[in-house]
Amino acid sequence: MIKIKSPDLNLLESDHIKGLFTIVSNRLDKYLKVKQVILQKYSLREILVGDPETLSQIVDYLEGKLNSEDKLNLKKVFNYESFSRSRLYNAYSLAENLHVNVCPYCNRQYTFTINKTGNPKKTRPIFDHFYNKNTYPYLSLSLYNLIPCCNICNSSFKGSLDWQFFSHINPYDSGFGDECRFSLKINKGFGSDFYFGKTDAFEIKFTKTSNSKILNNIGDLALEQVYEGHKSVVSELIKKEIMYSDSYISNLYHQFEGTLFSSLSELKSIVYNSPISEEDLGNEALSKLRRDISEELGLNNY
Repeated sequence: MIKIKSPDLNLLESDHIKGLFTIVSNRLDKYLKVKQVILQKYSLREILVGDPETLSQIVDYLEGKLNSEDKLNLKKVFNYESFSRSRLYNAYSLAENLHVNVCPYCNRQYTFTINKTGNPKKTRPIFDHFYNKNTYPYLSLSLYNLIPCCNICNSSFKGSLDWQFFSHINPYDSGFGDECRFSLKINKGFGSDFYFGKTDAFEIKFTKTSNSKILNNIGDLALEQVYEGHKSVVSELIKKEIMYSDSYISNLYHQFEGTLFSSLSELKSIVYNSPISEEDLGNEALSKLRRDISEELGLNNY
């Protein structure tokens, strides 16, 4: 849903190569037959840090060339469990480098990384394998195949579904953007109740799109169903539309301009808890819902 925007992908790739290349290369040397197959067209570097489209090309090339024994050996080479447990470069290292604080699949759950030396209380996002690691073990440690996400998206919904670059949105490549937005559908017979923020008066839907990748993400991650549980957020926005008139907003702005607010857009963003730009969507949970519905209600007209 939300594109992952890392501060410095080049540095991220460099750290990933530095942390994994030698280890994986040494393991691969133990299986010369399978090494010859997987490195015949693509380098180990491309496998580890190739972009989402390159990973798709690697899959297209390798599938059909590897038998079940080859894949069992590749699980030992590209060992995700070993990476997770490593005392050096590991899943916590990657999570800290990424700075992804909200699940990019659903934009509902926070995915903060807490990993302080000497403190046993630790947490990080779950890393989903966009290409599941059982079917595509050679991509188990590929940077752009490791999607930092929440446990609900990873375990409850996606699991080991067979996602492909051509069939689903990879958050490293893109998000829904304005191609698919949240929208409200007012239920029949509840017109007046809607304007008082009654939650049974409306449903949260996505706008129609012909993008099959977006539709597949919505379906597989049950996004419409889970967002029905966030009607109270929309109800709050509807009530604020009534509470905060244009004149009241204007008075607040002129009263605190230059001290609390640098612009009218910043004031409205605070009042409606709605991000100003696409760049801000990955910082707060439910930010896309708030922004899309705020714009649909006309709350962000400046």
